[in-house]
Amino acid sequence: MRKTAKKTERSPAAGGLPFDWMDYHVPDAVLERNADHRLAMQQDDVRVRASLLRRLGWPREHALHRCLGNQEWASEMHGECPLSKDETRTLVKAAYDR
Repeated sequence: MRKTAKKTERSPAAGGLPFDWMDYHVPDAVLERNADHRLAMQQDDVRVRASLLRRLGWPREHALHRCLGNQEWASEMHGECPLSKDETRTLVKAAYDR
């Protein structure tokens, strides 16, 4: 008769993550210290994405929908986005008004 291995708490079959490094926690102090950089990075991402969609010929509404959707997706994984929806709309409008 073949013996089977025990399922540990960290095994994927038991619902845990297979590697400790996959379960991360960023300290609050680090998030606060990098808040300005994170906001600037989000703004730059929206500018670049909207400009690219404009150059590809997509309408402004589509670019806005894509940028807002990307922010919602990212906030599901990393917490709330520092960029508001109104700021995103302003950045997309500026990219299309050039």
